[in-house]
Amino acid sequence: MLEYRVTNIDYDTNDIKGLPVSLDIKVPFEIMEEGEESIDYFISDEISDLTGFCHYGYNRTIINN
Repeated sequence: MLEYRVTNIDYDTNDIKGLPVSLDIKVPFEIMEEGEESIDYFISDEISDLTGFCHYGYNRTIINN
């Protein structure tokens, strides 16, 4: 499992205040083995699950391995 720091989340909201500006998300190895696209889909779903909002994009960086 790798942990990613997700930053610069571009939320699909009408300027709602208080949403996280960064999140740390753990991606299981099974997802990582499927490739970059699967990692992005997983992280995207996690952002929505954790915040309750959809988004247009984000940046990600590995923070441990």
